[in-house]
Amino acid sequence: MKIDATNKTTQQINHYLSQNEECEVHHLLGQRYLGNALTKGHYIFYGYPGNVLGGFLDGAEIELYGNAQEACGNTMSSGRLVIHGHCGDALAYGMRGGEIYVDGNCGSRCGVHMKQYHHLHSVLVIGGSAGDFLGEYNAGGTILVLNQFHKALPFGRFCGAGAHGGTIYFRLDNVSNDPRFRQVDPEQLQKINQLIDRFAYYMKRDPMHLKEGIFYQLEIPQINPYEGLYVKN
Repeated sequence: MKIDATNKTTQQINHYLSQNEECEVHHLLGQRYLGNALTKGHYIFYGYPGNVLGGFLDGAEIELYGNAQEACGNTMSSGRLVIHGHCGDALAYGMRGGEIYVDGNCGSRCGVHMKQYHHLHSVLVIGGSAGDFLGEYNAGGTILVLNQFHKALPFGRFCGAGAHGGTIYFRLDNVSNDPRFRQVDPEQLQKINQLIDRFAYYMKRDPMHLKEGIFYQLEIPQINPYEGLYVKN
């Protein structure tokens, strides 16, 4: 089923989604809260939806051809979000499970308070780079930053601030001497390669090209994780 979203409200579009497990939505422009809490189905969106795309997602798959706004995948439990473009702030906030793949860059405070519980494991793969506070307060899950645009440092300030769990990986073109970064071991690299294979499949990329470079894990401080953030302590 195809839907023209021109002049349609969020409520109208979400009603169509709830009645159809296979659906294409075209000409989106600012409609918020689309696809929230869907438990099944595969939906393809075209255009520029508003905030909280796929919030509380619980099993469905949403694929967006366009850029996403803020709070995409908020508190999702399972399912998949695939974004063929860039994404705004607060991506994957409170994510409890499922997968999010972003082809481009994302804004600040993405992957904040991600977690995992028993079989639920949250995964966020960012093709480009991220802004400040990536992975803040993390309690679980995996974040992978692929740095497709080859920045010297593919995330902003205070990455992993206050985190007490989870893992943040990123790719660099050259060897880093930064003490915060630890080069991954073979077992971790195998897991990273599996995520890259999935990312490449959804984005129609060459996985071998994405596997070039050096992969690091961010070492999250266990003592005084907010050192120097708000005061000189």
